[in-house]
Amino acid sequence: MKLLPATLFAAAAMTLSASAIAVDEGSNLLRDPNSLSRNDIQISGEKFLHAWLSKDDGQERLKANMYLMGVMDATEGSSWCSYKVALPGSLRESIYSYFSKLSDEQKKEPAAALIKKALMLDLPCSKGSK
Repeated sequence: MKLLPATLFAAAAMTLSASAIAVDEGSNLLRDPNSLSRNDIQISGEKFLHAWLSKDDGQERLKANMYLMGVMDATEGSSWCSYKVALPGSLRESIYSYFSKLSDEQKKEPAAALIKKALMLDLPCSKGSK
């Protein structure tokens, strides 16, 4: 049986789309439970730190950095102040330093709360600085 070029193209397209679906951790039921997922509601400091410091998984680092930026943007001006004083790189260093001093038990707390505490320690809001 001879396949027409259009049939071959359709078969190739279905194969490629099936392999692309497996990459999306949301659709893969066998994904690594330690990886960040769009379905994570409240991640621990430990899980955040693992992804953020990943040396071999750039996608995990990117997801952790996006999470960090979201927490920073959501809390800036109300919990800590301000982007005008510190560059994002120095804020990340401050957060890393804070996390490195935490006990294993403390790292089980929600990552967002820990990030917020780290920023509040370094850049607390004073009256009129919001």
